Amino acid sequence: TRPTPIRRGAPVTIEVRRGAVIVTGRGTLERPARVGEAALVRRQADRPAVTGTLVRADLVVVGEVTP
Repeated sequence: TRPTPIRRGAPVTIEVRRGAVIVTGRGTLERPARVGEAALVRRQADRPAVTGTLVRADLVVVGEVTP
């Protein structure tokens, strides 16, 4: 069975990964997502949303996802 979707508006940590550099911040899911799937997140209300991978219920990675 597929994992239960995490609800829209859920708080998450956002990690942006580029090579050896990792930048983290807090954000919210813009729509429901399941672990392992693409997730649309917004860091702040006045910033554009970005797409990453929901790797845990509380973590979205933008960029290089490593096992």
